[in-house]
Amino acid sequence: MSEKDSLLLLGAGPIGLAAAVEASTGATPFRCIAPSIDAPWLPNYALWKSDAARLDLTADLRLAFDAVDFVGLSGSTRTIPLGYGFLNNTTLQRRLRANSDGRWQQGRVEALTEAPDGVTATLDDGTTLKASVVLDARGSRSAQGGAPLPAQTAFGVEIELPQGHPGLPMRFMDWSFAAPAGEPPSFLYSVPIAPGRLFVEETVLSARPAFAIERLRERLKARLEGLGLGAAPWIAGTEEHCYIPMGGLPPAAGGSVIPIGAAAGWVHPASGYLLGHGLGWARDAARVAATGAAATEVWQAAWPADRRRMWALYRFGLDLLLRSDHAQTSAFFDEFFQLPLDRVQAYLTASGSANELASTMWMLFAQGSWSLKRRLAAAGLRPEALRLVRELSGD
Repeated sequence: MSEKDSLLLLGAGPIGLAAAVEASTGATPFRCIAPSIDAPWLPNYALWKSDAARLDLTADLRLAFDAVDFVGLSGSTRTIPLGYGFLNNTTLQRRLRANSDGRWQQGRVEALTEAPDGVTATLDDGTTLKASVVLDARGSRSAQGGAPLPAQTAFGVEIELPQGHPGLPMRFMDWSFAAPAGEPPSFLYSVPIAPGRLFVEETVLSARPAFAIERLRERLKARLEGLGLGAAPWIAGTEEHCYIPMGGLPPAAGGSVIPIGAAAGWVHPASGYLLGHGLGWARDAARVAATGAAATEVWQAAWPADRRRMWALYRFGLDLLLRSDHAQTSAFFDEFFQLPLDRVQAYLTASGSANELASTMWMLFAQGSWSLKRRLAAAGLRPEALRLVRELSGD
C-alpha cells in the first residue's frame, strides 16, 4: 500500500504536536505518524515564564516561581529574579492534539528513502507513505560523524519531607556538593512541588563520555544525607532518568527529511533546555512546510543563518565547560549570573541574535575575574576557536 501526502510529520511529543498544530493552519495535506500517538508525556518539562508567555502557554503551567536560586561551591546563594515554570503535560498534550487536525496514523517508521520526487516512509506494518517533505521530531541524535556527542545526564526523584523540615527552595543550580576527583561536576536541581514534597535531581551539565546515571543516583543520596534528608522516603514511580545529547553541528542541508527538535540538535548547548525556544522554532518550520515550500526553504526555516551562528557560539561555550572542573564550573556560573538580568535571560532562553549573544560573551570576558579571562583566552587558542570563526563567517 502506498499513499502520497505533501508533508509527513514524525513524532507526537511536544515538538511534533506543536508542528502539527501549525501545519493544520495551511492548505498543504499532511499526515502525522507516531508509534503511540496519545502516550502520556513522562518528563518534567520546564521553561522560563517569559517563554511561556511568548508561546501562549502560561495557562498550561502547573507550577510557577517568580525567581530561582543559584548556589555556588562555597554555599553562597544568589537569587535570580527570572520566572520559571513547569508544564502540565496532560492539559498541554490534550490541547495541542485537539488543535492539530491532520490525519494521524499509528505506526513506527522503519525506513526513510529519499528520491528526486520526495521521500518514502516505510512503516513497521509494511505500509509505505510518500511525501515531498518530512519533518522528523522523533527525538535526540546521540552521535554525529560516528563520534558520540557530549550528553547531559540526570537522576531525579520526588521525596517526602520529614515532619517539620523546611524543605528547599526552587534551586536552578546548586554546586555546593563537590564532585569526586576525576569525575565531571554535578549540581542539584530542587523543586518544591507540593506541601511536604520535593523533587530533587542530580545533574551533570554535560560530559563526554556521558556520565553514568547510576553514579548520579549515588551522588544524590550522599547530597541528601548532607542536607539532613537522607532518611526522606523516595516516592515510588517518580524516578526520572535523563540522557540529553548536546552540541553537534546542524544537520546538513539538501535532503527532503528535515529534523526538528532534539533530532535537529536544537537542545541548548549550554543548558540542555529545548522547549522554551524549540516549540516556537517548530512552528516556524511547520508554517513554511505547510505552504508547500521546497525542502531547502523548510531547512532554512529550521536553521536560519543567524540561528546557526548563535548555536556555534553556544557550542564554543559548551567546549569550555566540558574542560572545567567543579570549582571552575561553579565560578563560571557565579560570574555569569552577575551579568545584567536581560543578558542572563536572553542567554538562557536563546531569545536574542548571534550578535547579541557575542556581545554578552564579550561582556562576561570583560567583567570576569582574571581566572576566567585566562581560561577564555586559552579557549581562543584551541582548534574549536578556528571552527567558530569559520562558522561565524559562513552564510
